[in-house]
Amino acid sequence: MNANNSFFKNRISLALAILLALLASTGALAADGILDSGFGTGGVVITDLGSTADAGSRAALSPDGGKIWGLGSTAGGAGRVPVIVRYNSDGSLDTGYDADGQFVIGVDNFFVCDFAIQSDGKVIVVGTTGHNITLLRYLADSGTLDTTFGTNGIAVRSFGIDFQTSCKDILLQPDQKILVTGSEVTGYSNHTDFFVARFNTDGSSDETFVGNGFNIIDWSDFPASQFNYGQALAVQPDGKIIVAGVMQDYEGDGQFSFARLNTDGRLDTSFGTNGKGTVTVAVPQVYLFRSFVALQSDGKILAASTTTNALDTNRNLVLTRLNSNGTADTAFGVVTTDFGNQEVAKGLALQKDGKIVVAGNSSTDTATHFMVVRYTTGGQLDSTFGASGKVVSDFGTGAESIEGAAMQPDGKLLAVGTSNNNDMALARYSLGTTGATPTVKTFASLASSDGWVLETGEITNVGGTRNASATTFNVGDNAKDRQYRGFLSFQTMSIPDNAFVTSVQVKIKRQGIVGVNPFTTHGNLLLEIRQGAFNNNAALEAADFSAPANSAILDSFAPLTSTWYALNLSGPNLAFVNKLGFTQFRLRFALDDNDDMNADYVKFFSGNSTVANWPQLIVTWYVP
Repeated sequence: MNANNSFFKNRISLALAILLALLASTGALAADGILDSGFGTGGVVITDLGSTADAGSRAALSPDGGKIWGLGSTAGGAGRVPVIVRYNSDGSLDTGYDADGQFVIGVDNFFVCDFAIQSDGKVIVVGTTGHNITLLRYLADSGTLDTTFGTNGIAVRSFGIDFQTSCKDILLQPDQKILVTGSEVTGYSNHTDFFVARFNTDGSSDETFVGNGFNIIDWSDFPASQFNYGQALAVQPDGKIIVAGVMQDYEGDGQFSFARLNTDGRLDTSFGTNGKGTVTVAVPQVYLFRSFVALQSDGKILAASTTTNALDTNRNLVLTRLNSNGTADTAFGVVTTDFGNQEVAKGLALQKDGKIVVAGNSSTDTATHFMVVRYTTGGQLDSTFGASGKVVSDFGTGAESIEGAAMQPDGKLLAVGTSNNNDMALARYSLGTTGATPTVKTFASLASSDGWVLETGEITNVGGTRNASATTFNVGDNAKDRQYRGFLSFQTMSIPDNAFVTSVQVKIKRQGIVGVNPFTTHGNLLLEIRQGAFNNNAALEAADFSAPANSAILDSFAPLTSTWYALNLSGPNLAFVNKLGFTQFRLRFALDDNDDMNADYVKFFSGNSTVANWPQLIVTWYVP
């Protein structure tokens, strides 16, 4: 009896040891990609929009990242009725928005396709009414149309009665102008074309955009094109516009298709190799109705879509990547992923370390579930994520499907779609560690190359007197209303060539103010960037005053303390941090002078001052 007891005790001890070892191993090897338990219930929020046939389609974030917006629809009348929903960061309904967190859009014959949140929190919804592209703008905290936009809150752009249009994507430029892309076909044509339209912030058509506010990119600009669908937008740091989609040629073969537009909306003929500003990438049997695009920090252009076979019984994920000039990234190629079920791409995002995240659906004969897939920067499935690169989430039984996705600033992924009980579903994923430790380095401005340059005469925009040796530099205007521009220079070549820069902060310390404080009279203090040296010389020169900058987006400084000012570079401007040499900055106020014939400028400490006062460039990066 004692022997038997000893035998069973030993067996139990061995089993417990194995179990504990397995649990320890599982914990040690825990893969990234889990539902965020701090969001909703177990990472999921289900919202009843008012009928037995609700659905979610898009997700967006408020400018400060504190609110989550969802776009969905509910059954009503003869079709679908759009609904806007606002959530708190934890997934609870924000009852401060239109009293209950939800607003039903009641515009007749409006077929919604997408929405965007302005920097002031106002909501722009885009769709079609008849032959027209239609924008609606709502106030930030209610479902009230903004009467300062369009006509009583509604802006309509007609391409003409002969055109049938459909929209797919909306994007706000840094200046808050509104870009919309989609497809159009004329009643007498057997071709389908891209279109890109741009609207001013008041809803009027932007007549500086190819003269009429929109550009129809003709099928003939793409080789052998017949049906070409514009589906996704991105804006490069220099302001040029990437429009991506998929096309089918006369032989029935599918391709990714891209076009790049200059800031005036015309095709950029330097993009690609055909002299037209368009690029195609062959992808046999590409699914025609949805694709996505993202810009990497190194300027490369990433696209995702879905392939299918002739019977539409085998759908798979597909990725491709172009170099920034539109040539094929041959090291990446075309990446097709088949997990054995029906996999469909519904969203594309980039992590701060450059890893690629595709959100979509995984379907079997009996059910559809949310799916998130992660790839390395080279396009291989990331084995540290989920099960061999894939996470599938089943919220119950039956069908649940993703229709849109958005990456939060903290790196968590939002996925929106439909639950198995036909309600709107919003899930948040903690993507976990990236396998890369961030590096943070502070660079000091180079004393010999920073300083100020003074304009030769009011509004000449020509530099004259300069000073690179003083312990301060000036920004504002002098007693003759001539503008001072300040310059900072940082040697950033120690950043690794393969690093992904995730954040950059510029800090400057005020020494004093001469005359009236320009922050009250001259507008924002703006920053321009040169990837390298202004006027191609690291030394401070008079020509630096008006030498071209690389950045099209002007970021602004804000007070950090009583004397320190700080600026965080916007995402597109991160690409201009130079890993091969100097990164230089030019500082100026939005208004060149205030026409008072008095000196009004701020003195900031330069690199010639003491260490505690030096201008700083704080760069954070990952090396994958």
